[in-house]
Parts: sequence; structure tokens; C-alpha cells
Amino acid sequence: TVVSWNTLCNQPLAVVDLNGQQSATTFDPLCRPIRQDRPGGDFTTLAYVNLGVPGAQYVELQTLAPGSSPTNTIWSRTYVDGFGRAYLAKSQGPNAANTEISSTTDYNPRGTVRRSSAPAYNGEAPQYTSYTYDAIDRLTKLTNPDNTFTTVATDLAAAATDLLTVTATD
Repeated sequence: TVVSWNTLCNQPLAVVDLNGQQSATTFDPLCRPIRQDRPGGDFTTLAYVNLGVPGAQYVELQTLAPGSSPTNTIWSRTYVDGFGRAYLAKSQGPNAANTEISSTTDYNPRGTVRRSSAPAYNGEAPQYTSYTYDAIDRLTKLTNPDNTFTTVATDLAAAATDLLTVTATD
């Protein structure tokens, strides 16, 4: 394997594997990857859109659609908050009738995940999984969309060799 190095970004620029296949990465001036080319004509592009604009900033990833020409890509977008946490994910649907698939993540005031939705087509009711934590942010309960749940109990271990015992009950 031969690696060409981007010394400014301190990351690999191009890699030629043992089969002579080359992969390459292009970086923007902030050393973020903006294009990744792989053997066989496969590629991924990344765009950092509206960064610094709350509620509108996202990273868009476009990749070659399976079994298609280089002009046919599929996209996905990850919207991030001011802390860099993903709160909304959207991706291109499989056909014109189902144009977008979305999922959301909500955070509590301490920054842990409060609830997250399963991916769903636009117009479908979201199905949420909820998370409950104790005073020191350890997960204590996970509630599924059908209201079944799993509880997690954390306690000091009885044996001197164990420091912590975690018990999950569903």
C-alpha cells in the first residue's frame, strides 16, 4: 500500500492498495473532506451548507446511486445545532412518490438524547424512542415506540473485584 499525505491537513490524500486500486480525498481550506473518489468510479461529495446559521446549517453527502451513471447521485443531509449535534437527518427517497425520508433527535438540557425517531417518509407519523437518565446522566430507562421499555439499574457491585454492576430488565 502506498499513501500520499496531505501535510497541511495531516491526513491521507491518496492511497494505492496492493491491487493497484487508487482512492483519493480532496479537502477544503479548513481541512474538511469535500470529495472522496474510490476504485471503479465510485465517489462521495460533501458540502457544508449555511454553517453559522442556526436552524439551517447542514452537511450534505452525495454519492453515486447503485448501478447508475456518474450523473445519477443520491443525497442525504444531516442538520446540526450549535454544539455540532445532529438533530435532523433527511435522505432522498426511493421514488417520486416517497421523496424524502427523515428522522429527528431531541436533546435534554444536559445534552443527552431525550428521544429519537425512526426514519419515516414525509407525512408519516414519527415513531419515537425515549431515553430517561439519572442525576449523573446514566441511562435508566429506554421506552420503545410501542411503549414497551427496558430499565437499567446501576449499583455498586457486591464483590470486591467488581466496581460496578449494571442490570437491564425488559
